Amino acid sequence: GSRAASQAHICRTVCRRAERSIVALSKQHSIETVALTYINRLSDYLFVVARCINAKQAITDIFV
Repeated sequence: GSRAASQAHICRTVCRRAERSIVALSKQHSIETVALTYINRLSDYLFVVARCINAKQAITDIFV
């Protein structure tokens, strides 16, 4: 993929890592569900952004 799409995917992995941390934290403390929902939707959005960037630049996505 393109450099911009790769950067969007890196941002997505950071969101996923944050999501896992929030889930772990929620086992010890009360966490608003909206925080978990937001970070999950943000990672979904970044995935779509990466795909759209590659599509607009006519670059084939790399599936591993």
